[in-house]
Amino acid sequence: MSPGDRRTVLFVSVPTGVGGSTRSLATVMASLDGEARRVLAGPPIGRFVGLVDEQGSAEQRLAIVDHRRSLRPLRRAWTSLRLAVWAVRHRKELAAIHANGLKELSLALPAALLSRVRLVVWVHNFLLPPSVKLLGPVWRLLLPLCDTRWAAVSPLAADLAAGAGLVRRERVEIVPNPIDPGDVVAEERPDPDELVTVAYLGAPRAYKGFEHLPDIVARAPARWLVFSHPTDEDLAGTWERLRALEAEGRLEIRGKLTDVRQAYAECDVVVCPSVRESFCRVAAEAMLNGLPVVGTDLEPIRDLLGDDEAGLVVPVAQPKAAAAAVSRLVADAGLRARLGAAGRRRASAFAPARVRDQLAALYGLR
Repeated sequence: MSPGDRRTVLFVSVPTGVGGSTRSLATVMASLDGEARRVLAGPPIGRFVGLVDEQGSAEQRLAIVDHRRSLRPLRRAWTSLRLAVWAVRHRKELAAIHANGLKELSLALPAALLSRVRLVVWVHNFLLPPSVKLLGPVWRLLLPLCDTRWAAVSPLAADLAAGAGLVRRERVEIVPNPIDPGDVVAEERPDPDELVTVAYLGAPRAYKGFEHLPDIVARAPARWLVFSHPTDEDLAGTWERLRALEAEGRLEIRGKLTDVRQAYAECDVVVCPSVRESFCRVAAEAMLNGLPVVGTDLEPIRDLLGDDEAGLVVPVAQPKAAAAAVSRLVADAGLRARLGAAGRRRASAFAPARVRDQLAALYGLR
């Protein structure tokens, strides 16, 4: 089989849920339809594999990732071995093995090393996972033996991999998360209401700055919508404060939506009070919808929004500053329109076709 016949890409992804990294991977896999045979190695069940099955974006699935806690190191080693055996058996048809993050590297590296197939690592992380701290010295010895290509969703993610000694920074290509307009852009928006609607969308996690949301809401009068649902008991106190604000008529808790277009159809402003991010998909989705963003001064968010071009950047973990920015947008329709229009222009960087082309070149398909 000639190199030109190597049209299969093996995608390795560990999470069961649909978050920023897995939704982006699903978009990439769907965009490769007709260009490559797509094989997904991951857990047997979960929202992510359900999404892939619904889209029909994998010709084959290897249900090999076991998330049971008992004997986890041994299970991960067994998974890595099974993946390596599969890759060796199919090495003549494989163009590349895609590790969708640093956690996946521990599974994909042995497969790439033994099969002599190109390894592409797409870094979505903002913190080093425990596996890097444990296995990093081994990886640093083995990675030079592989044909490894590196991509990262932001300069911060690229710096993380380089700082861990896994790759030289200049060898990391910035490949942002792709955002499919068909998945996130509201088809219709109701006629503007006199009451401006401000929304928080996403997981109730500490790194998303969720604990600061009640203080922002309390300081910035508006029609507030919260598209989230309790998943983390450590933030129970935050939920109690939000429910108290809801009882006062200050906000409405809508829960998590499977179709985010419904949420963006009701928004005028989107708030992203994160304290850590590698990309910030919600901000990018808001930009595609022409909605101004109030985001914290983290490098990935600042890169997305520009110099207050598509939104207002505020200091991290300062609810008072975030509330002031929200209030400024609520009071100024012209400013909202200008920032929203700029967001649409900047969002061309997230076009799925553009991201697909970048990754396809790394896979050796182009």
